[in-house]
Amino acid sequence: KLLFEFQSLDLLDLSSNLIANLKKASFKLIRSLNLTWLSLKSNQLSYLDCSIFQYMPSLDYLNLEDNQIDSLENDCFSKLKKLKSLNLNNIRFSINRIK
Repeated sequence: KLLFEFQSLDLLDLSSNLIANLKKASFKLIRSLNLTWLSLKSNQLSYLDCSIFQYMPSLDYLNLEDNQIDSLENDCFSKLKKLKSLNLNNIRFSINRIK
């Protein structure tokens, strides 16, 4: 709740917090903060709900390194039109095609 009391937030580092999953609802209010940099490095993410990115249209850096994500939707990052840097180091995953 404290996070959403800010008027703007450029950088959010959630690295090494033992995060196992991300709920879509957790990011709904982040849209108005104009987040440009997000690190989820070294957590315990095994699944990534790609719909959370619809709330981060300004994101240009995303770090998912050292997580346990085993699959991603093939259009997972398509909502991130400004994305310049995506770190997927040390992740073994497959791409799931949506039909």
